[in-house]
Amino acid sequence: MTQAAKKRLEWLDFWRIVSAIAIIWLHTPESELLAGTTSSARYAVPFFVASAAYMACRIRSGPPKDSFGAFLWSRFLRIYLPFLGWSLIYLLVRYLASLVLPNTHPFPITWNLLWRGPTSHLWFLPFILLATILANLVGRFMSARPTAAWPTVLGLLVISGLTLMEPTFSRGFSYTASLSYNTLPALFWGISLAIVCSKFGTAWLSRPLTIAISFTLFLALEVALALAGRDFWVENLAGLFLLLACFGDCRFTWVTAVASLGSMAYGVYLSHMLFVEGLQDVAQHFRFPENALNDILVFVLSTVCALVLTACLQRSRRWSWLVP
Repeated sequence: MTQAAKKRLEWLDFWRIVSAIAIIWLHTPESELLAGTTSSARYAVPFFVASAAYMACRIRSGPPKDSFGAFLWSRFLRIYLPFLGWSLIYLLVRYLASLVLPNTHPFPITWNLLWRGPTSHLWFLPFILLATILANLVGRFMSARPTAAWPTVLGLLVISGLTLMEPTFSRGFSYTASLSYNTLPALFWGISLAIVCSKFGTAWLSRPLTIAISFTLFLALEVALALAGRDFWVENLAGLFLLLACFGDCRFTWVTAVASLGSMAYGVYLSHMLFVEGLQDVAQHFRFPENALNDILVFVLSTVCALVLTACLQRSRRWSWLVP
């Protein structure tokens, strides 16, 4: 990878860790005063989906460098194996907590844990597993059939438009399927972006005008989310425009410093609910009031603990597979 490419990716790493922390905030507030502030963090999941789809849709001239079977195995090791590991951790922690905290109950063991997980956030892993497999298949198809590029982009845009026009279509779906449906536009846009870049290159992404327009639109959409609350269209578009703003050159040392934590974003996402739910259960047990101060304390402590735990796991030979 060239030095220029590394600099461009620093912004992506910067926003990966910032977005992982935003998701901690999304899951934290219980007070009426701060409950409405979580809408601004809704961009994070579409951002992760669009960026993962863009990266997985590898379009090359000539035969692919790796087999599809090898790609599937790498996805299993990076996504589904940690999903299983963290599911067991959450099941065990919840069971142990139920022994000492009367208001805490163990999770029921059912088959849907294999695609939902025992907590509210693990659904994302089975979804992103299938999403990146789809993106990779599209990339392989585009590599073999480059003339199908524009019909494919058109088809993906039409499907994403239809999805956005029917935001309530998934109401009868299961938990994982319903949340996955909400992020399909970001998935299709990420794949479309990869196809467009295969035709026009990526230089346009790093142009100051592209960065300025994309980030301005992202900020405007964030304001809309903050003022109007959750919106299917807005959160998906915000995630896409933030991705488009991530390819510019990085000239700030503080951004580089934060970006160095980008590899921890996955682990922070996976582990943070241990601390958010744990601290909230303890607060409930001791009858702490649900107020803004407690929300902020839970958020700060959960963020610090998730970062520390992820750093420790990354350095462990035995347990690093939990935070690949």
